[in-house]
Amino acid sequence: MGGPEIPTKFGRADASSAAQAGQAVERLPGGSVGASRLRSLLALDDRAIVALAGAPAGCAGKWTGNTAKFDNSRFAEMLKKTPGAQALFPGACTAFASDPAFKAIAEEYASDQ
Repeated sequence: MGGPEIPTKFGRADASSAAQAGQAVERLPGGSVGASRLRSLLALDDRAIVALAGAPAGCAGKWTGNTAKFDNSRFAEMLKKTPGAQALFPGACTAFASDPAFKAIAEEYASDQ
């Protein structure tokens, strides 16, 4: 499939119960969250936020032309101002359209394989 192999341990080290682990879902950003709210909620730098926005959880349908290939096409699709792109990436499209720093990073990712 391509891409890096990243060893991962699943679960939250800071949660002592399943109920506590589920509380994180309440703090996840919704589809229309702006750039400043994303920064506040995620406490990551802009590059990491843009990278994460390229792989939305729970979106319906394919969000890249070839789901078996690890590439930058998701960023190119995200930057399109088409109804289809905005339906697949509502929060990302909103944040990238309104925030110059996010847009510049997404454009960089889209242009650099």
